[in-house]
Amino acid sequence: MFVGLSTFGFSKPDDLQRLQFAVDRTKASGIGLTEQQVASSVLLSLSGSGQVQPSYWLDVTTGVQYLVNTRAPEYRLDSLAALQSVPISASTPGAGNGQILSNLASVSRITSQPIYSHYNIIPVVDVYAGVANRDLGGVLSDIKPIIAQAEKLCRAVFRLSSGVRPRP
Repeated sequence: MFVGLSTFGFSKPDDLQRLQFAVDRTKASGIGLTEQQVASSVLLSLSGSGQVQPSYWLDVTTGVQYLVNTRAPEYRLDSLAALQSVPISASTPGAGNGQILSNLASVSRITSQPIYSHYNIIPVVDVYAGVANRDLGGVLSDIKPIIAQAEKLCRAVFRLSSGVRPRP
């Protein structure tokens, strides 16, 4: 650690619990469904129709449009087994391609970052450091050679106090 740095750390933990869905595209296409239709059905159940196919109601007396959101009640999706029994369809009446999620996709628990930062499309990791008993310019001049060396080793974006500087 450098003289003058009081705290040093990364802003993002990497242990957020998530569920990862892996759609078997062969099974889905066998009954006429695409991966997007499977994902849309799950999204419809979890967050509502406002995310998949928004619909609006117009109050003719005031002229105000209201978003109408239809979704499954949260108490119905209170376990992994309930989530795996979510109905999946292509929204085509009479197509006979209705199925449940567990027949088309596997669900696994993973850990990942809760927040992903990007500069343009390049992922970045924010490193925070506090300065104590020394001026910011002095600490920055000590850190700049290390950043320059790291830029040569990896393709990354380094954020400095003066702004964001992408690697050329």
